[in-house]
Amino acid sequence: MMNVNYKAVGASLLLAFISQGAWAESPAASGNTPDIYRKTCAYCHEPTVNNGRVIARSLGPTLRGRQIPPQYAEYMVRHGRGAMPAFSEAEVPPAELKVLGDWIQQSSAPKDAGVAP
Repeated sequence: MMNVNYKAVGASLLLAFISQGAWAESPAASGNTPDIYRKTCAYCHEPTVNNGRVIARSLGPTLRGRQIPPQYAEYMVRHGRGAMPAFSEAEVPPAELKVLGDWIQQSSAPKDAGVAP
């Protein structure tokens, strides 16, 4: 009898569903970096807010306002670490990743920890 790890299957399906947004558009062409952040980072690195109330904490650490070097952000996106998966160039194109890394480094900390960008 096959032993199925339902948590692993569920996590894989969730990751596949989440990453679909990365293929939907190319926001780097329009220079709208906050959209890139929302589509590739915010799901895990921002709390879920509904009517000003935090209804779910973020999975990963806050990225905004930490002056993270772009090279470090790019490395983490490509190689992953711990619970963070690696993202391929097909999922996050190099041009978008460069713009995203620069924006994260220059971003301000959230004014209210309960409000996503």
